[in-house]
Amino acid sequence: MRSPVAIVSMGAVLPGASSVEAFGALVAEGRDATVEVPAARWVLPPQDALSPGGPAPDRVRSARAGLLDDADWQGPLPGFDLLPHE
Repeated sequence: MRSPVAIVSMGAVLPGASSVEAFGALVAEGRDATVEVPAARWVLPPQDALSPGGPAPDRVRSARAGLLDDADWQGPLPGFDLLPHE
């Protein structure tokens, strides 16, 4: 049996887009939302953290990531009731 469903509202925090609509456009246009990871985000220098040849303990395989434009928020993460450290 099918029941009607109504989506009342939708919100999200997404890389490369400031709203759900903007993210939809990004996907529809086939744009890449990944960026080069800024130096301030590395715990180790990138040359020490990268393992481009394959998996390695405590290493990453790419210097690119889908990052949020404003990740320095204070208080709960919008829409999720999580604090930044959680």
